[in-house]
Amino acid sequence: MESVLNWRGLLMAVPLVALVLLMAWLFARGSKKRRQKPGQRMRYTVPGKTAAACRGLLGDNPGSDLFAYTLEAAQNGGWYLRFTRHNPTGQPLDTLFLLQFEGDTPAVMNLSFVREAFGMREPIIGEALLDAFFENKVGAQRVDTDVSVMRP
Repeated sequence: MESVLNWRGLLMAVPLVALVLLMAWLFARGSKKRRQKPGQRMRYTVPGKTAAACRGLLGDNPGSDLFAYTLEAAQNGGWYLRFTRHNPTGQPLDTLFLLQFEGDTPAVMNLSFVREAFGMREPIIGEALLDAFFENKVGAQRVDTDVSVMRP
């Protein structure tokens, strides 16, 4: 009695189906990583101040701010803003953002999350705390978080 199954065709089809499923899973996983999470990109405007004035205010770090931080020039013309401690609680941090300025008067700041030292994919610092920090430091107000209108 002959076998009804074509074993050679079945052995070739199983790896092909597995490969297609693996590729679909990897594609879905990659697009999930690219989605923006809260706090990863924010846009602020600073009425009545130039970009140079904002950089100057951010460069002045007296230690009485909401956060202890450093501001370092980046190669792409932006600034790396590294938060190292939440001053009211003394909680240590190592959160890095890229700060880029658009226009001059009023200054427009784009803040992009770069990394968290503890391996998290989103910043520990909440949006409300960042809003309070920038409002107290330079008088900035968040205007929108639509990623499509921001530079990468």
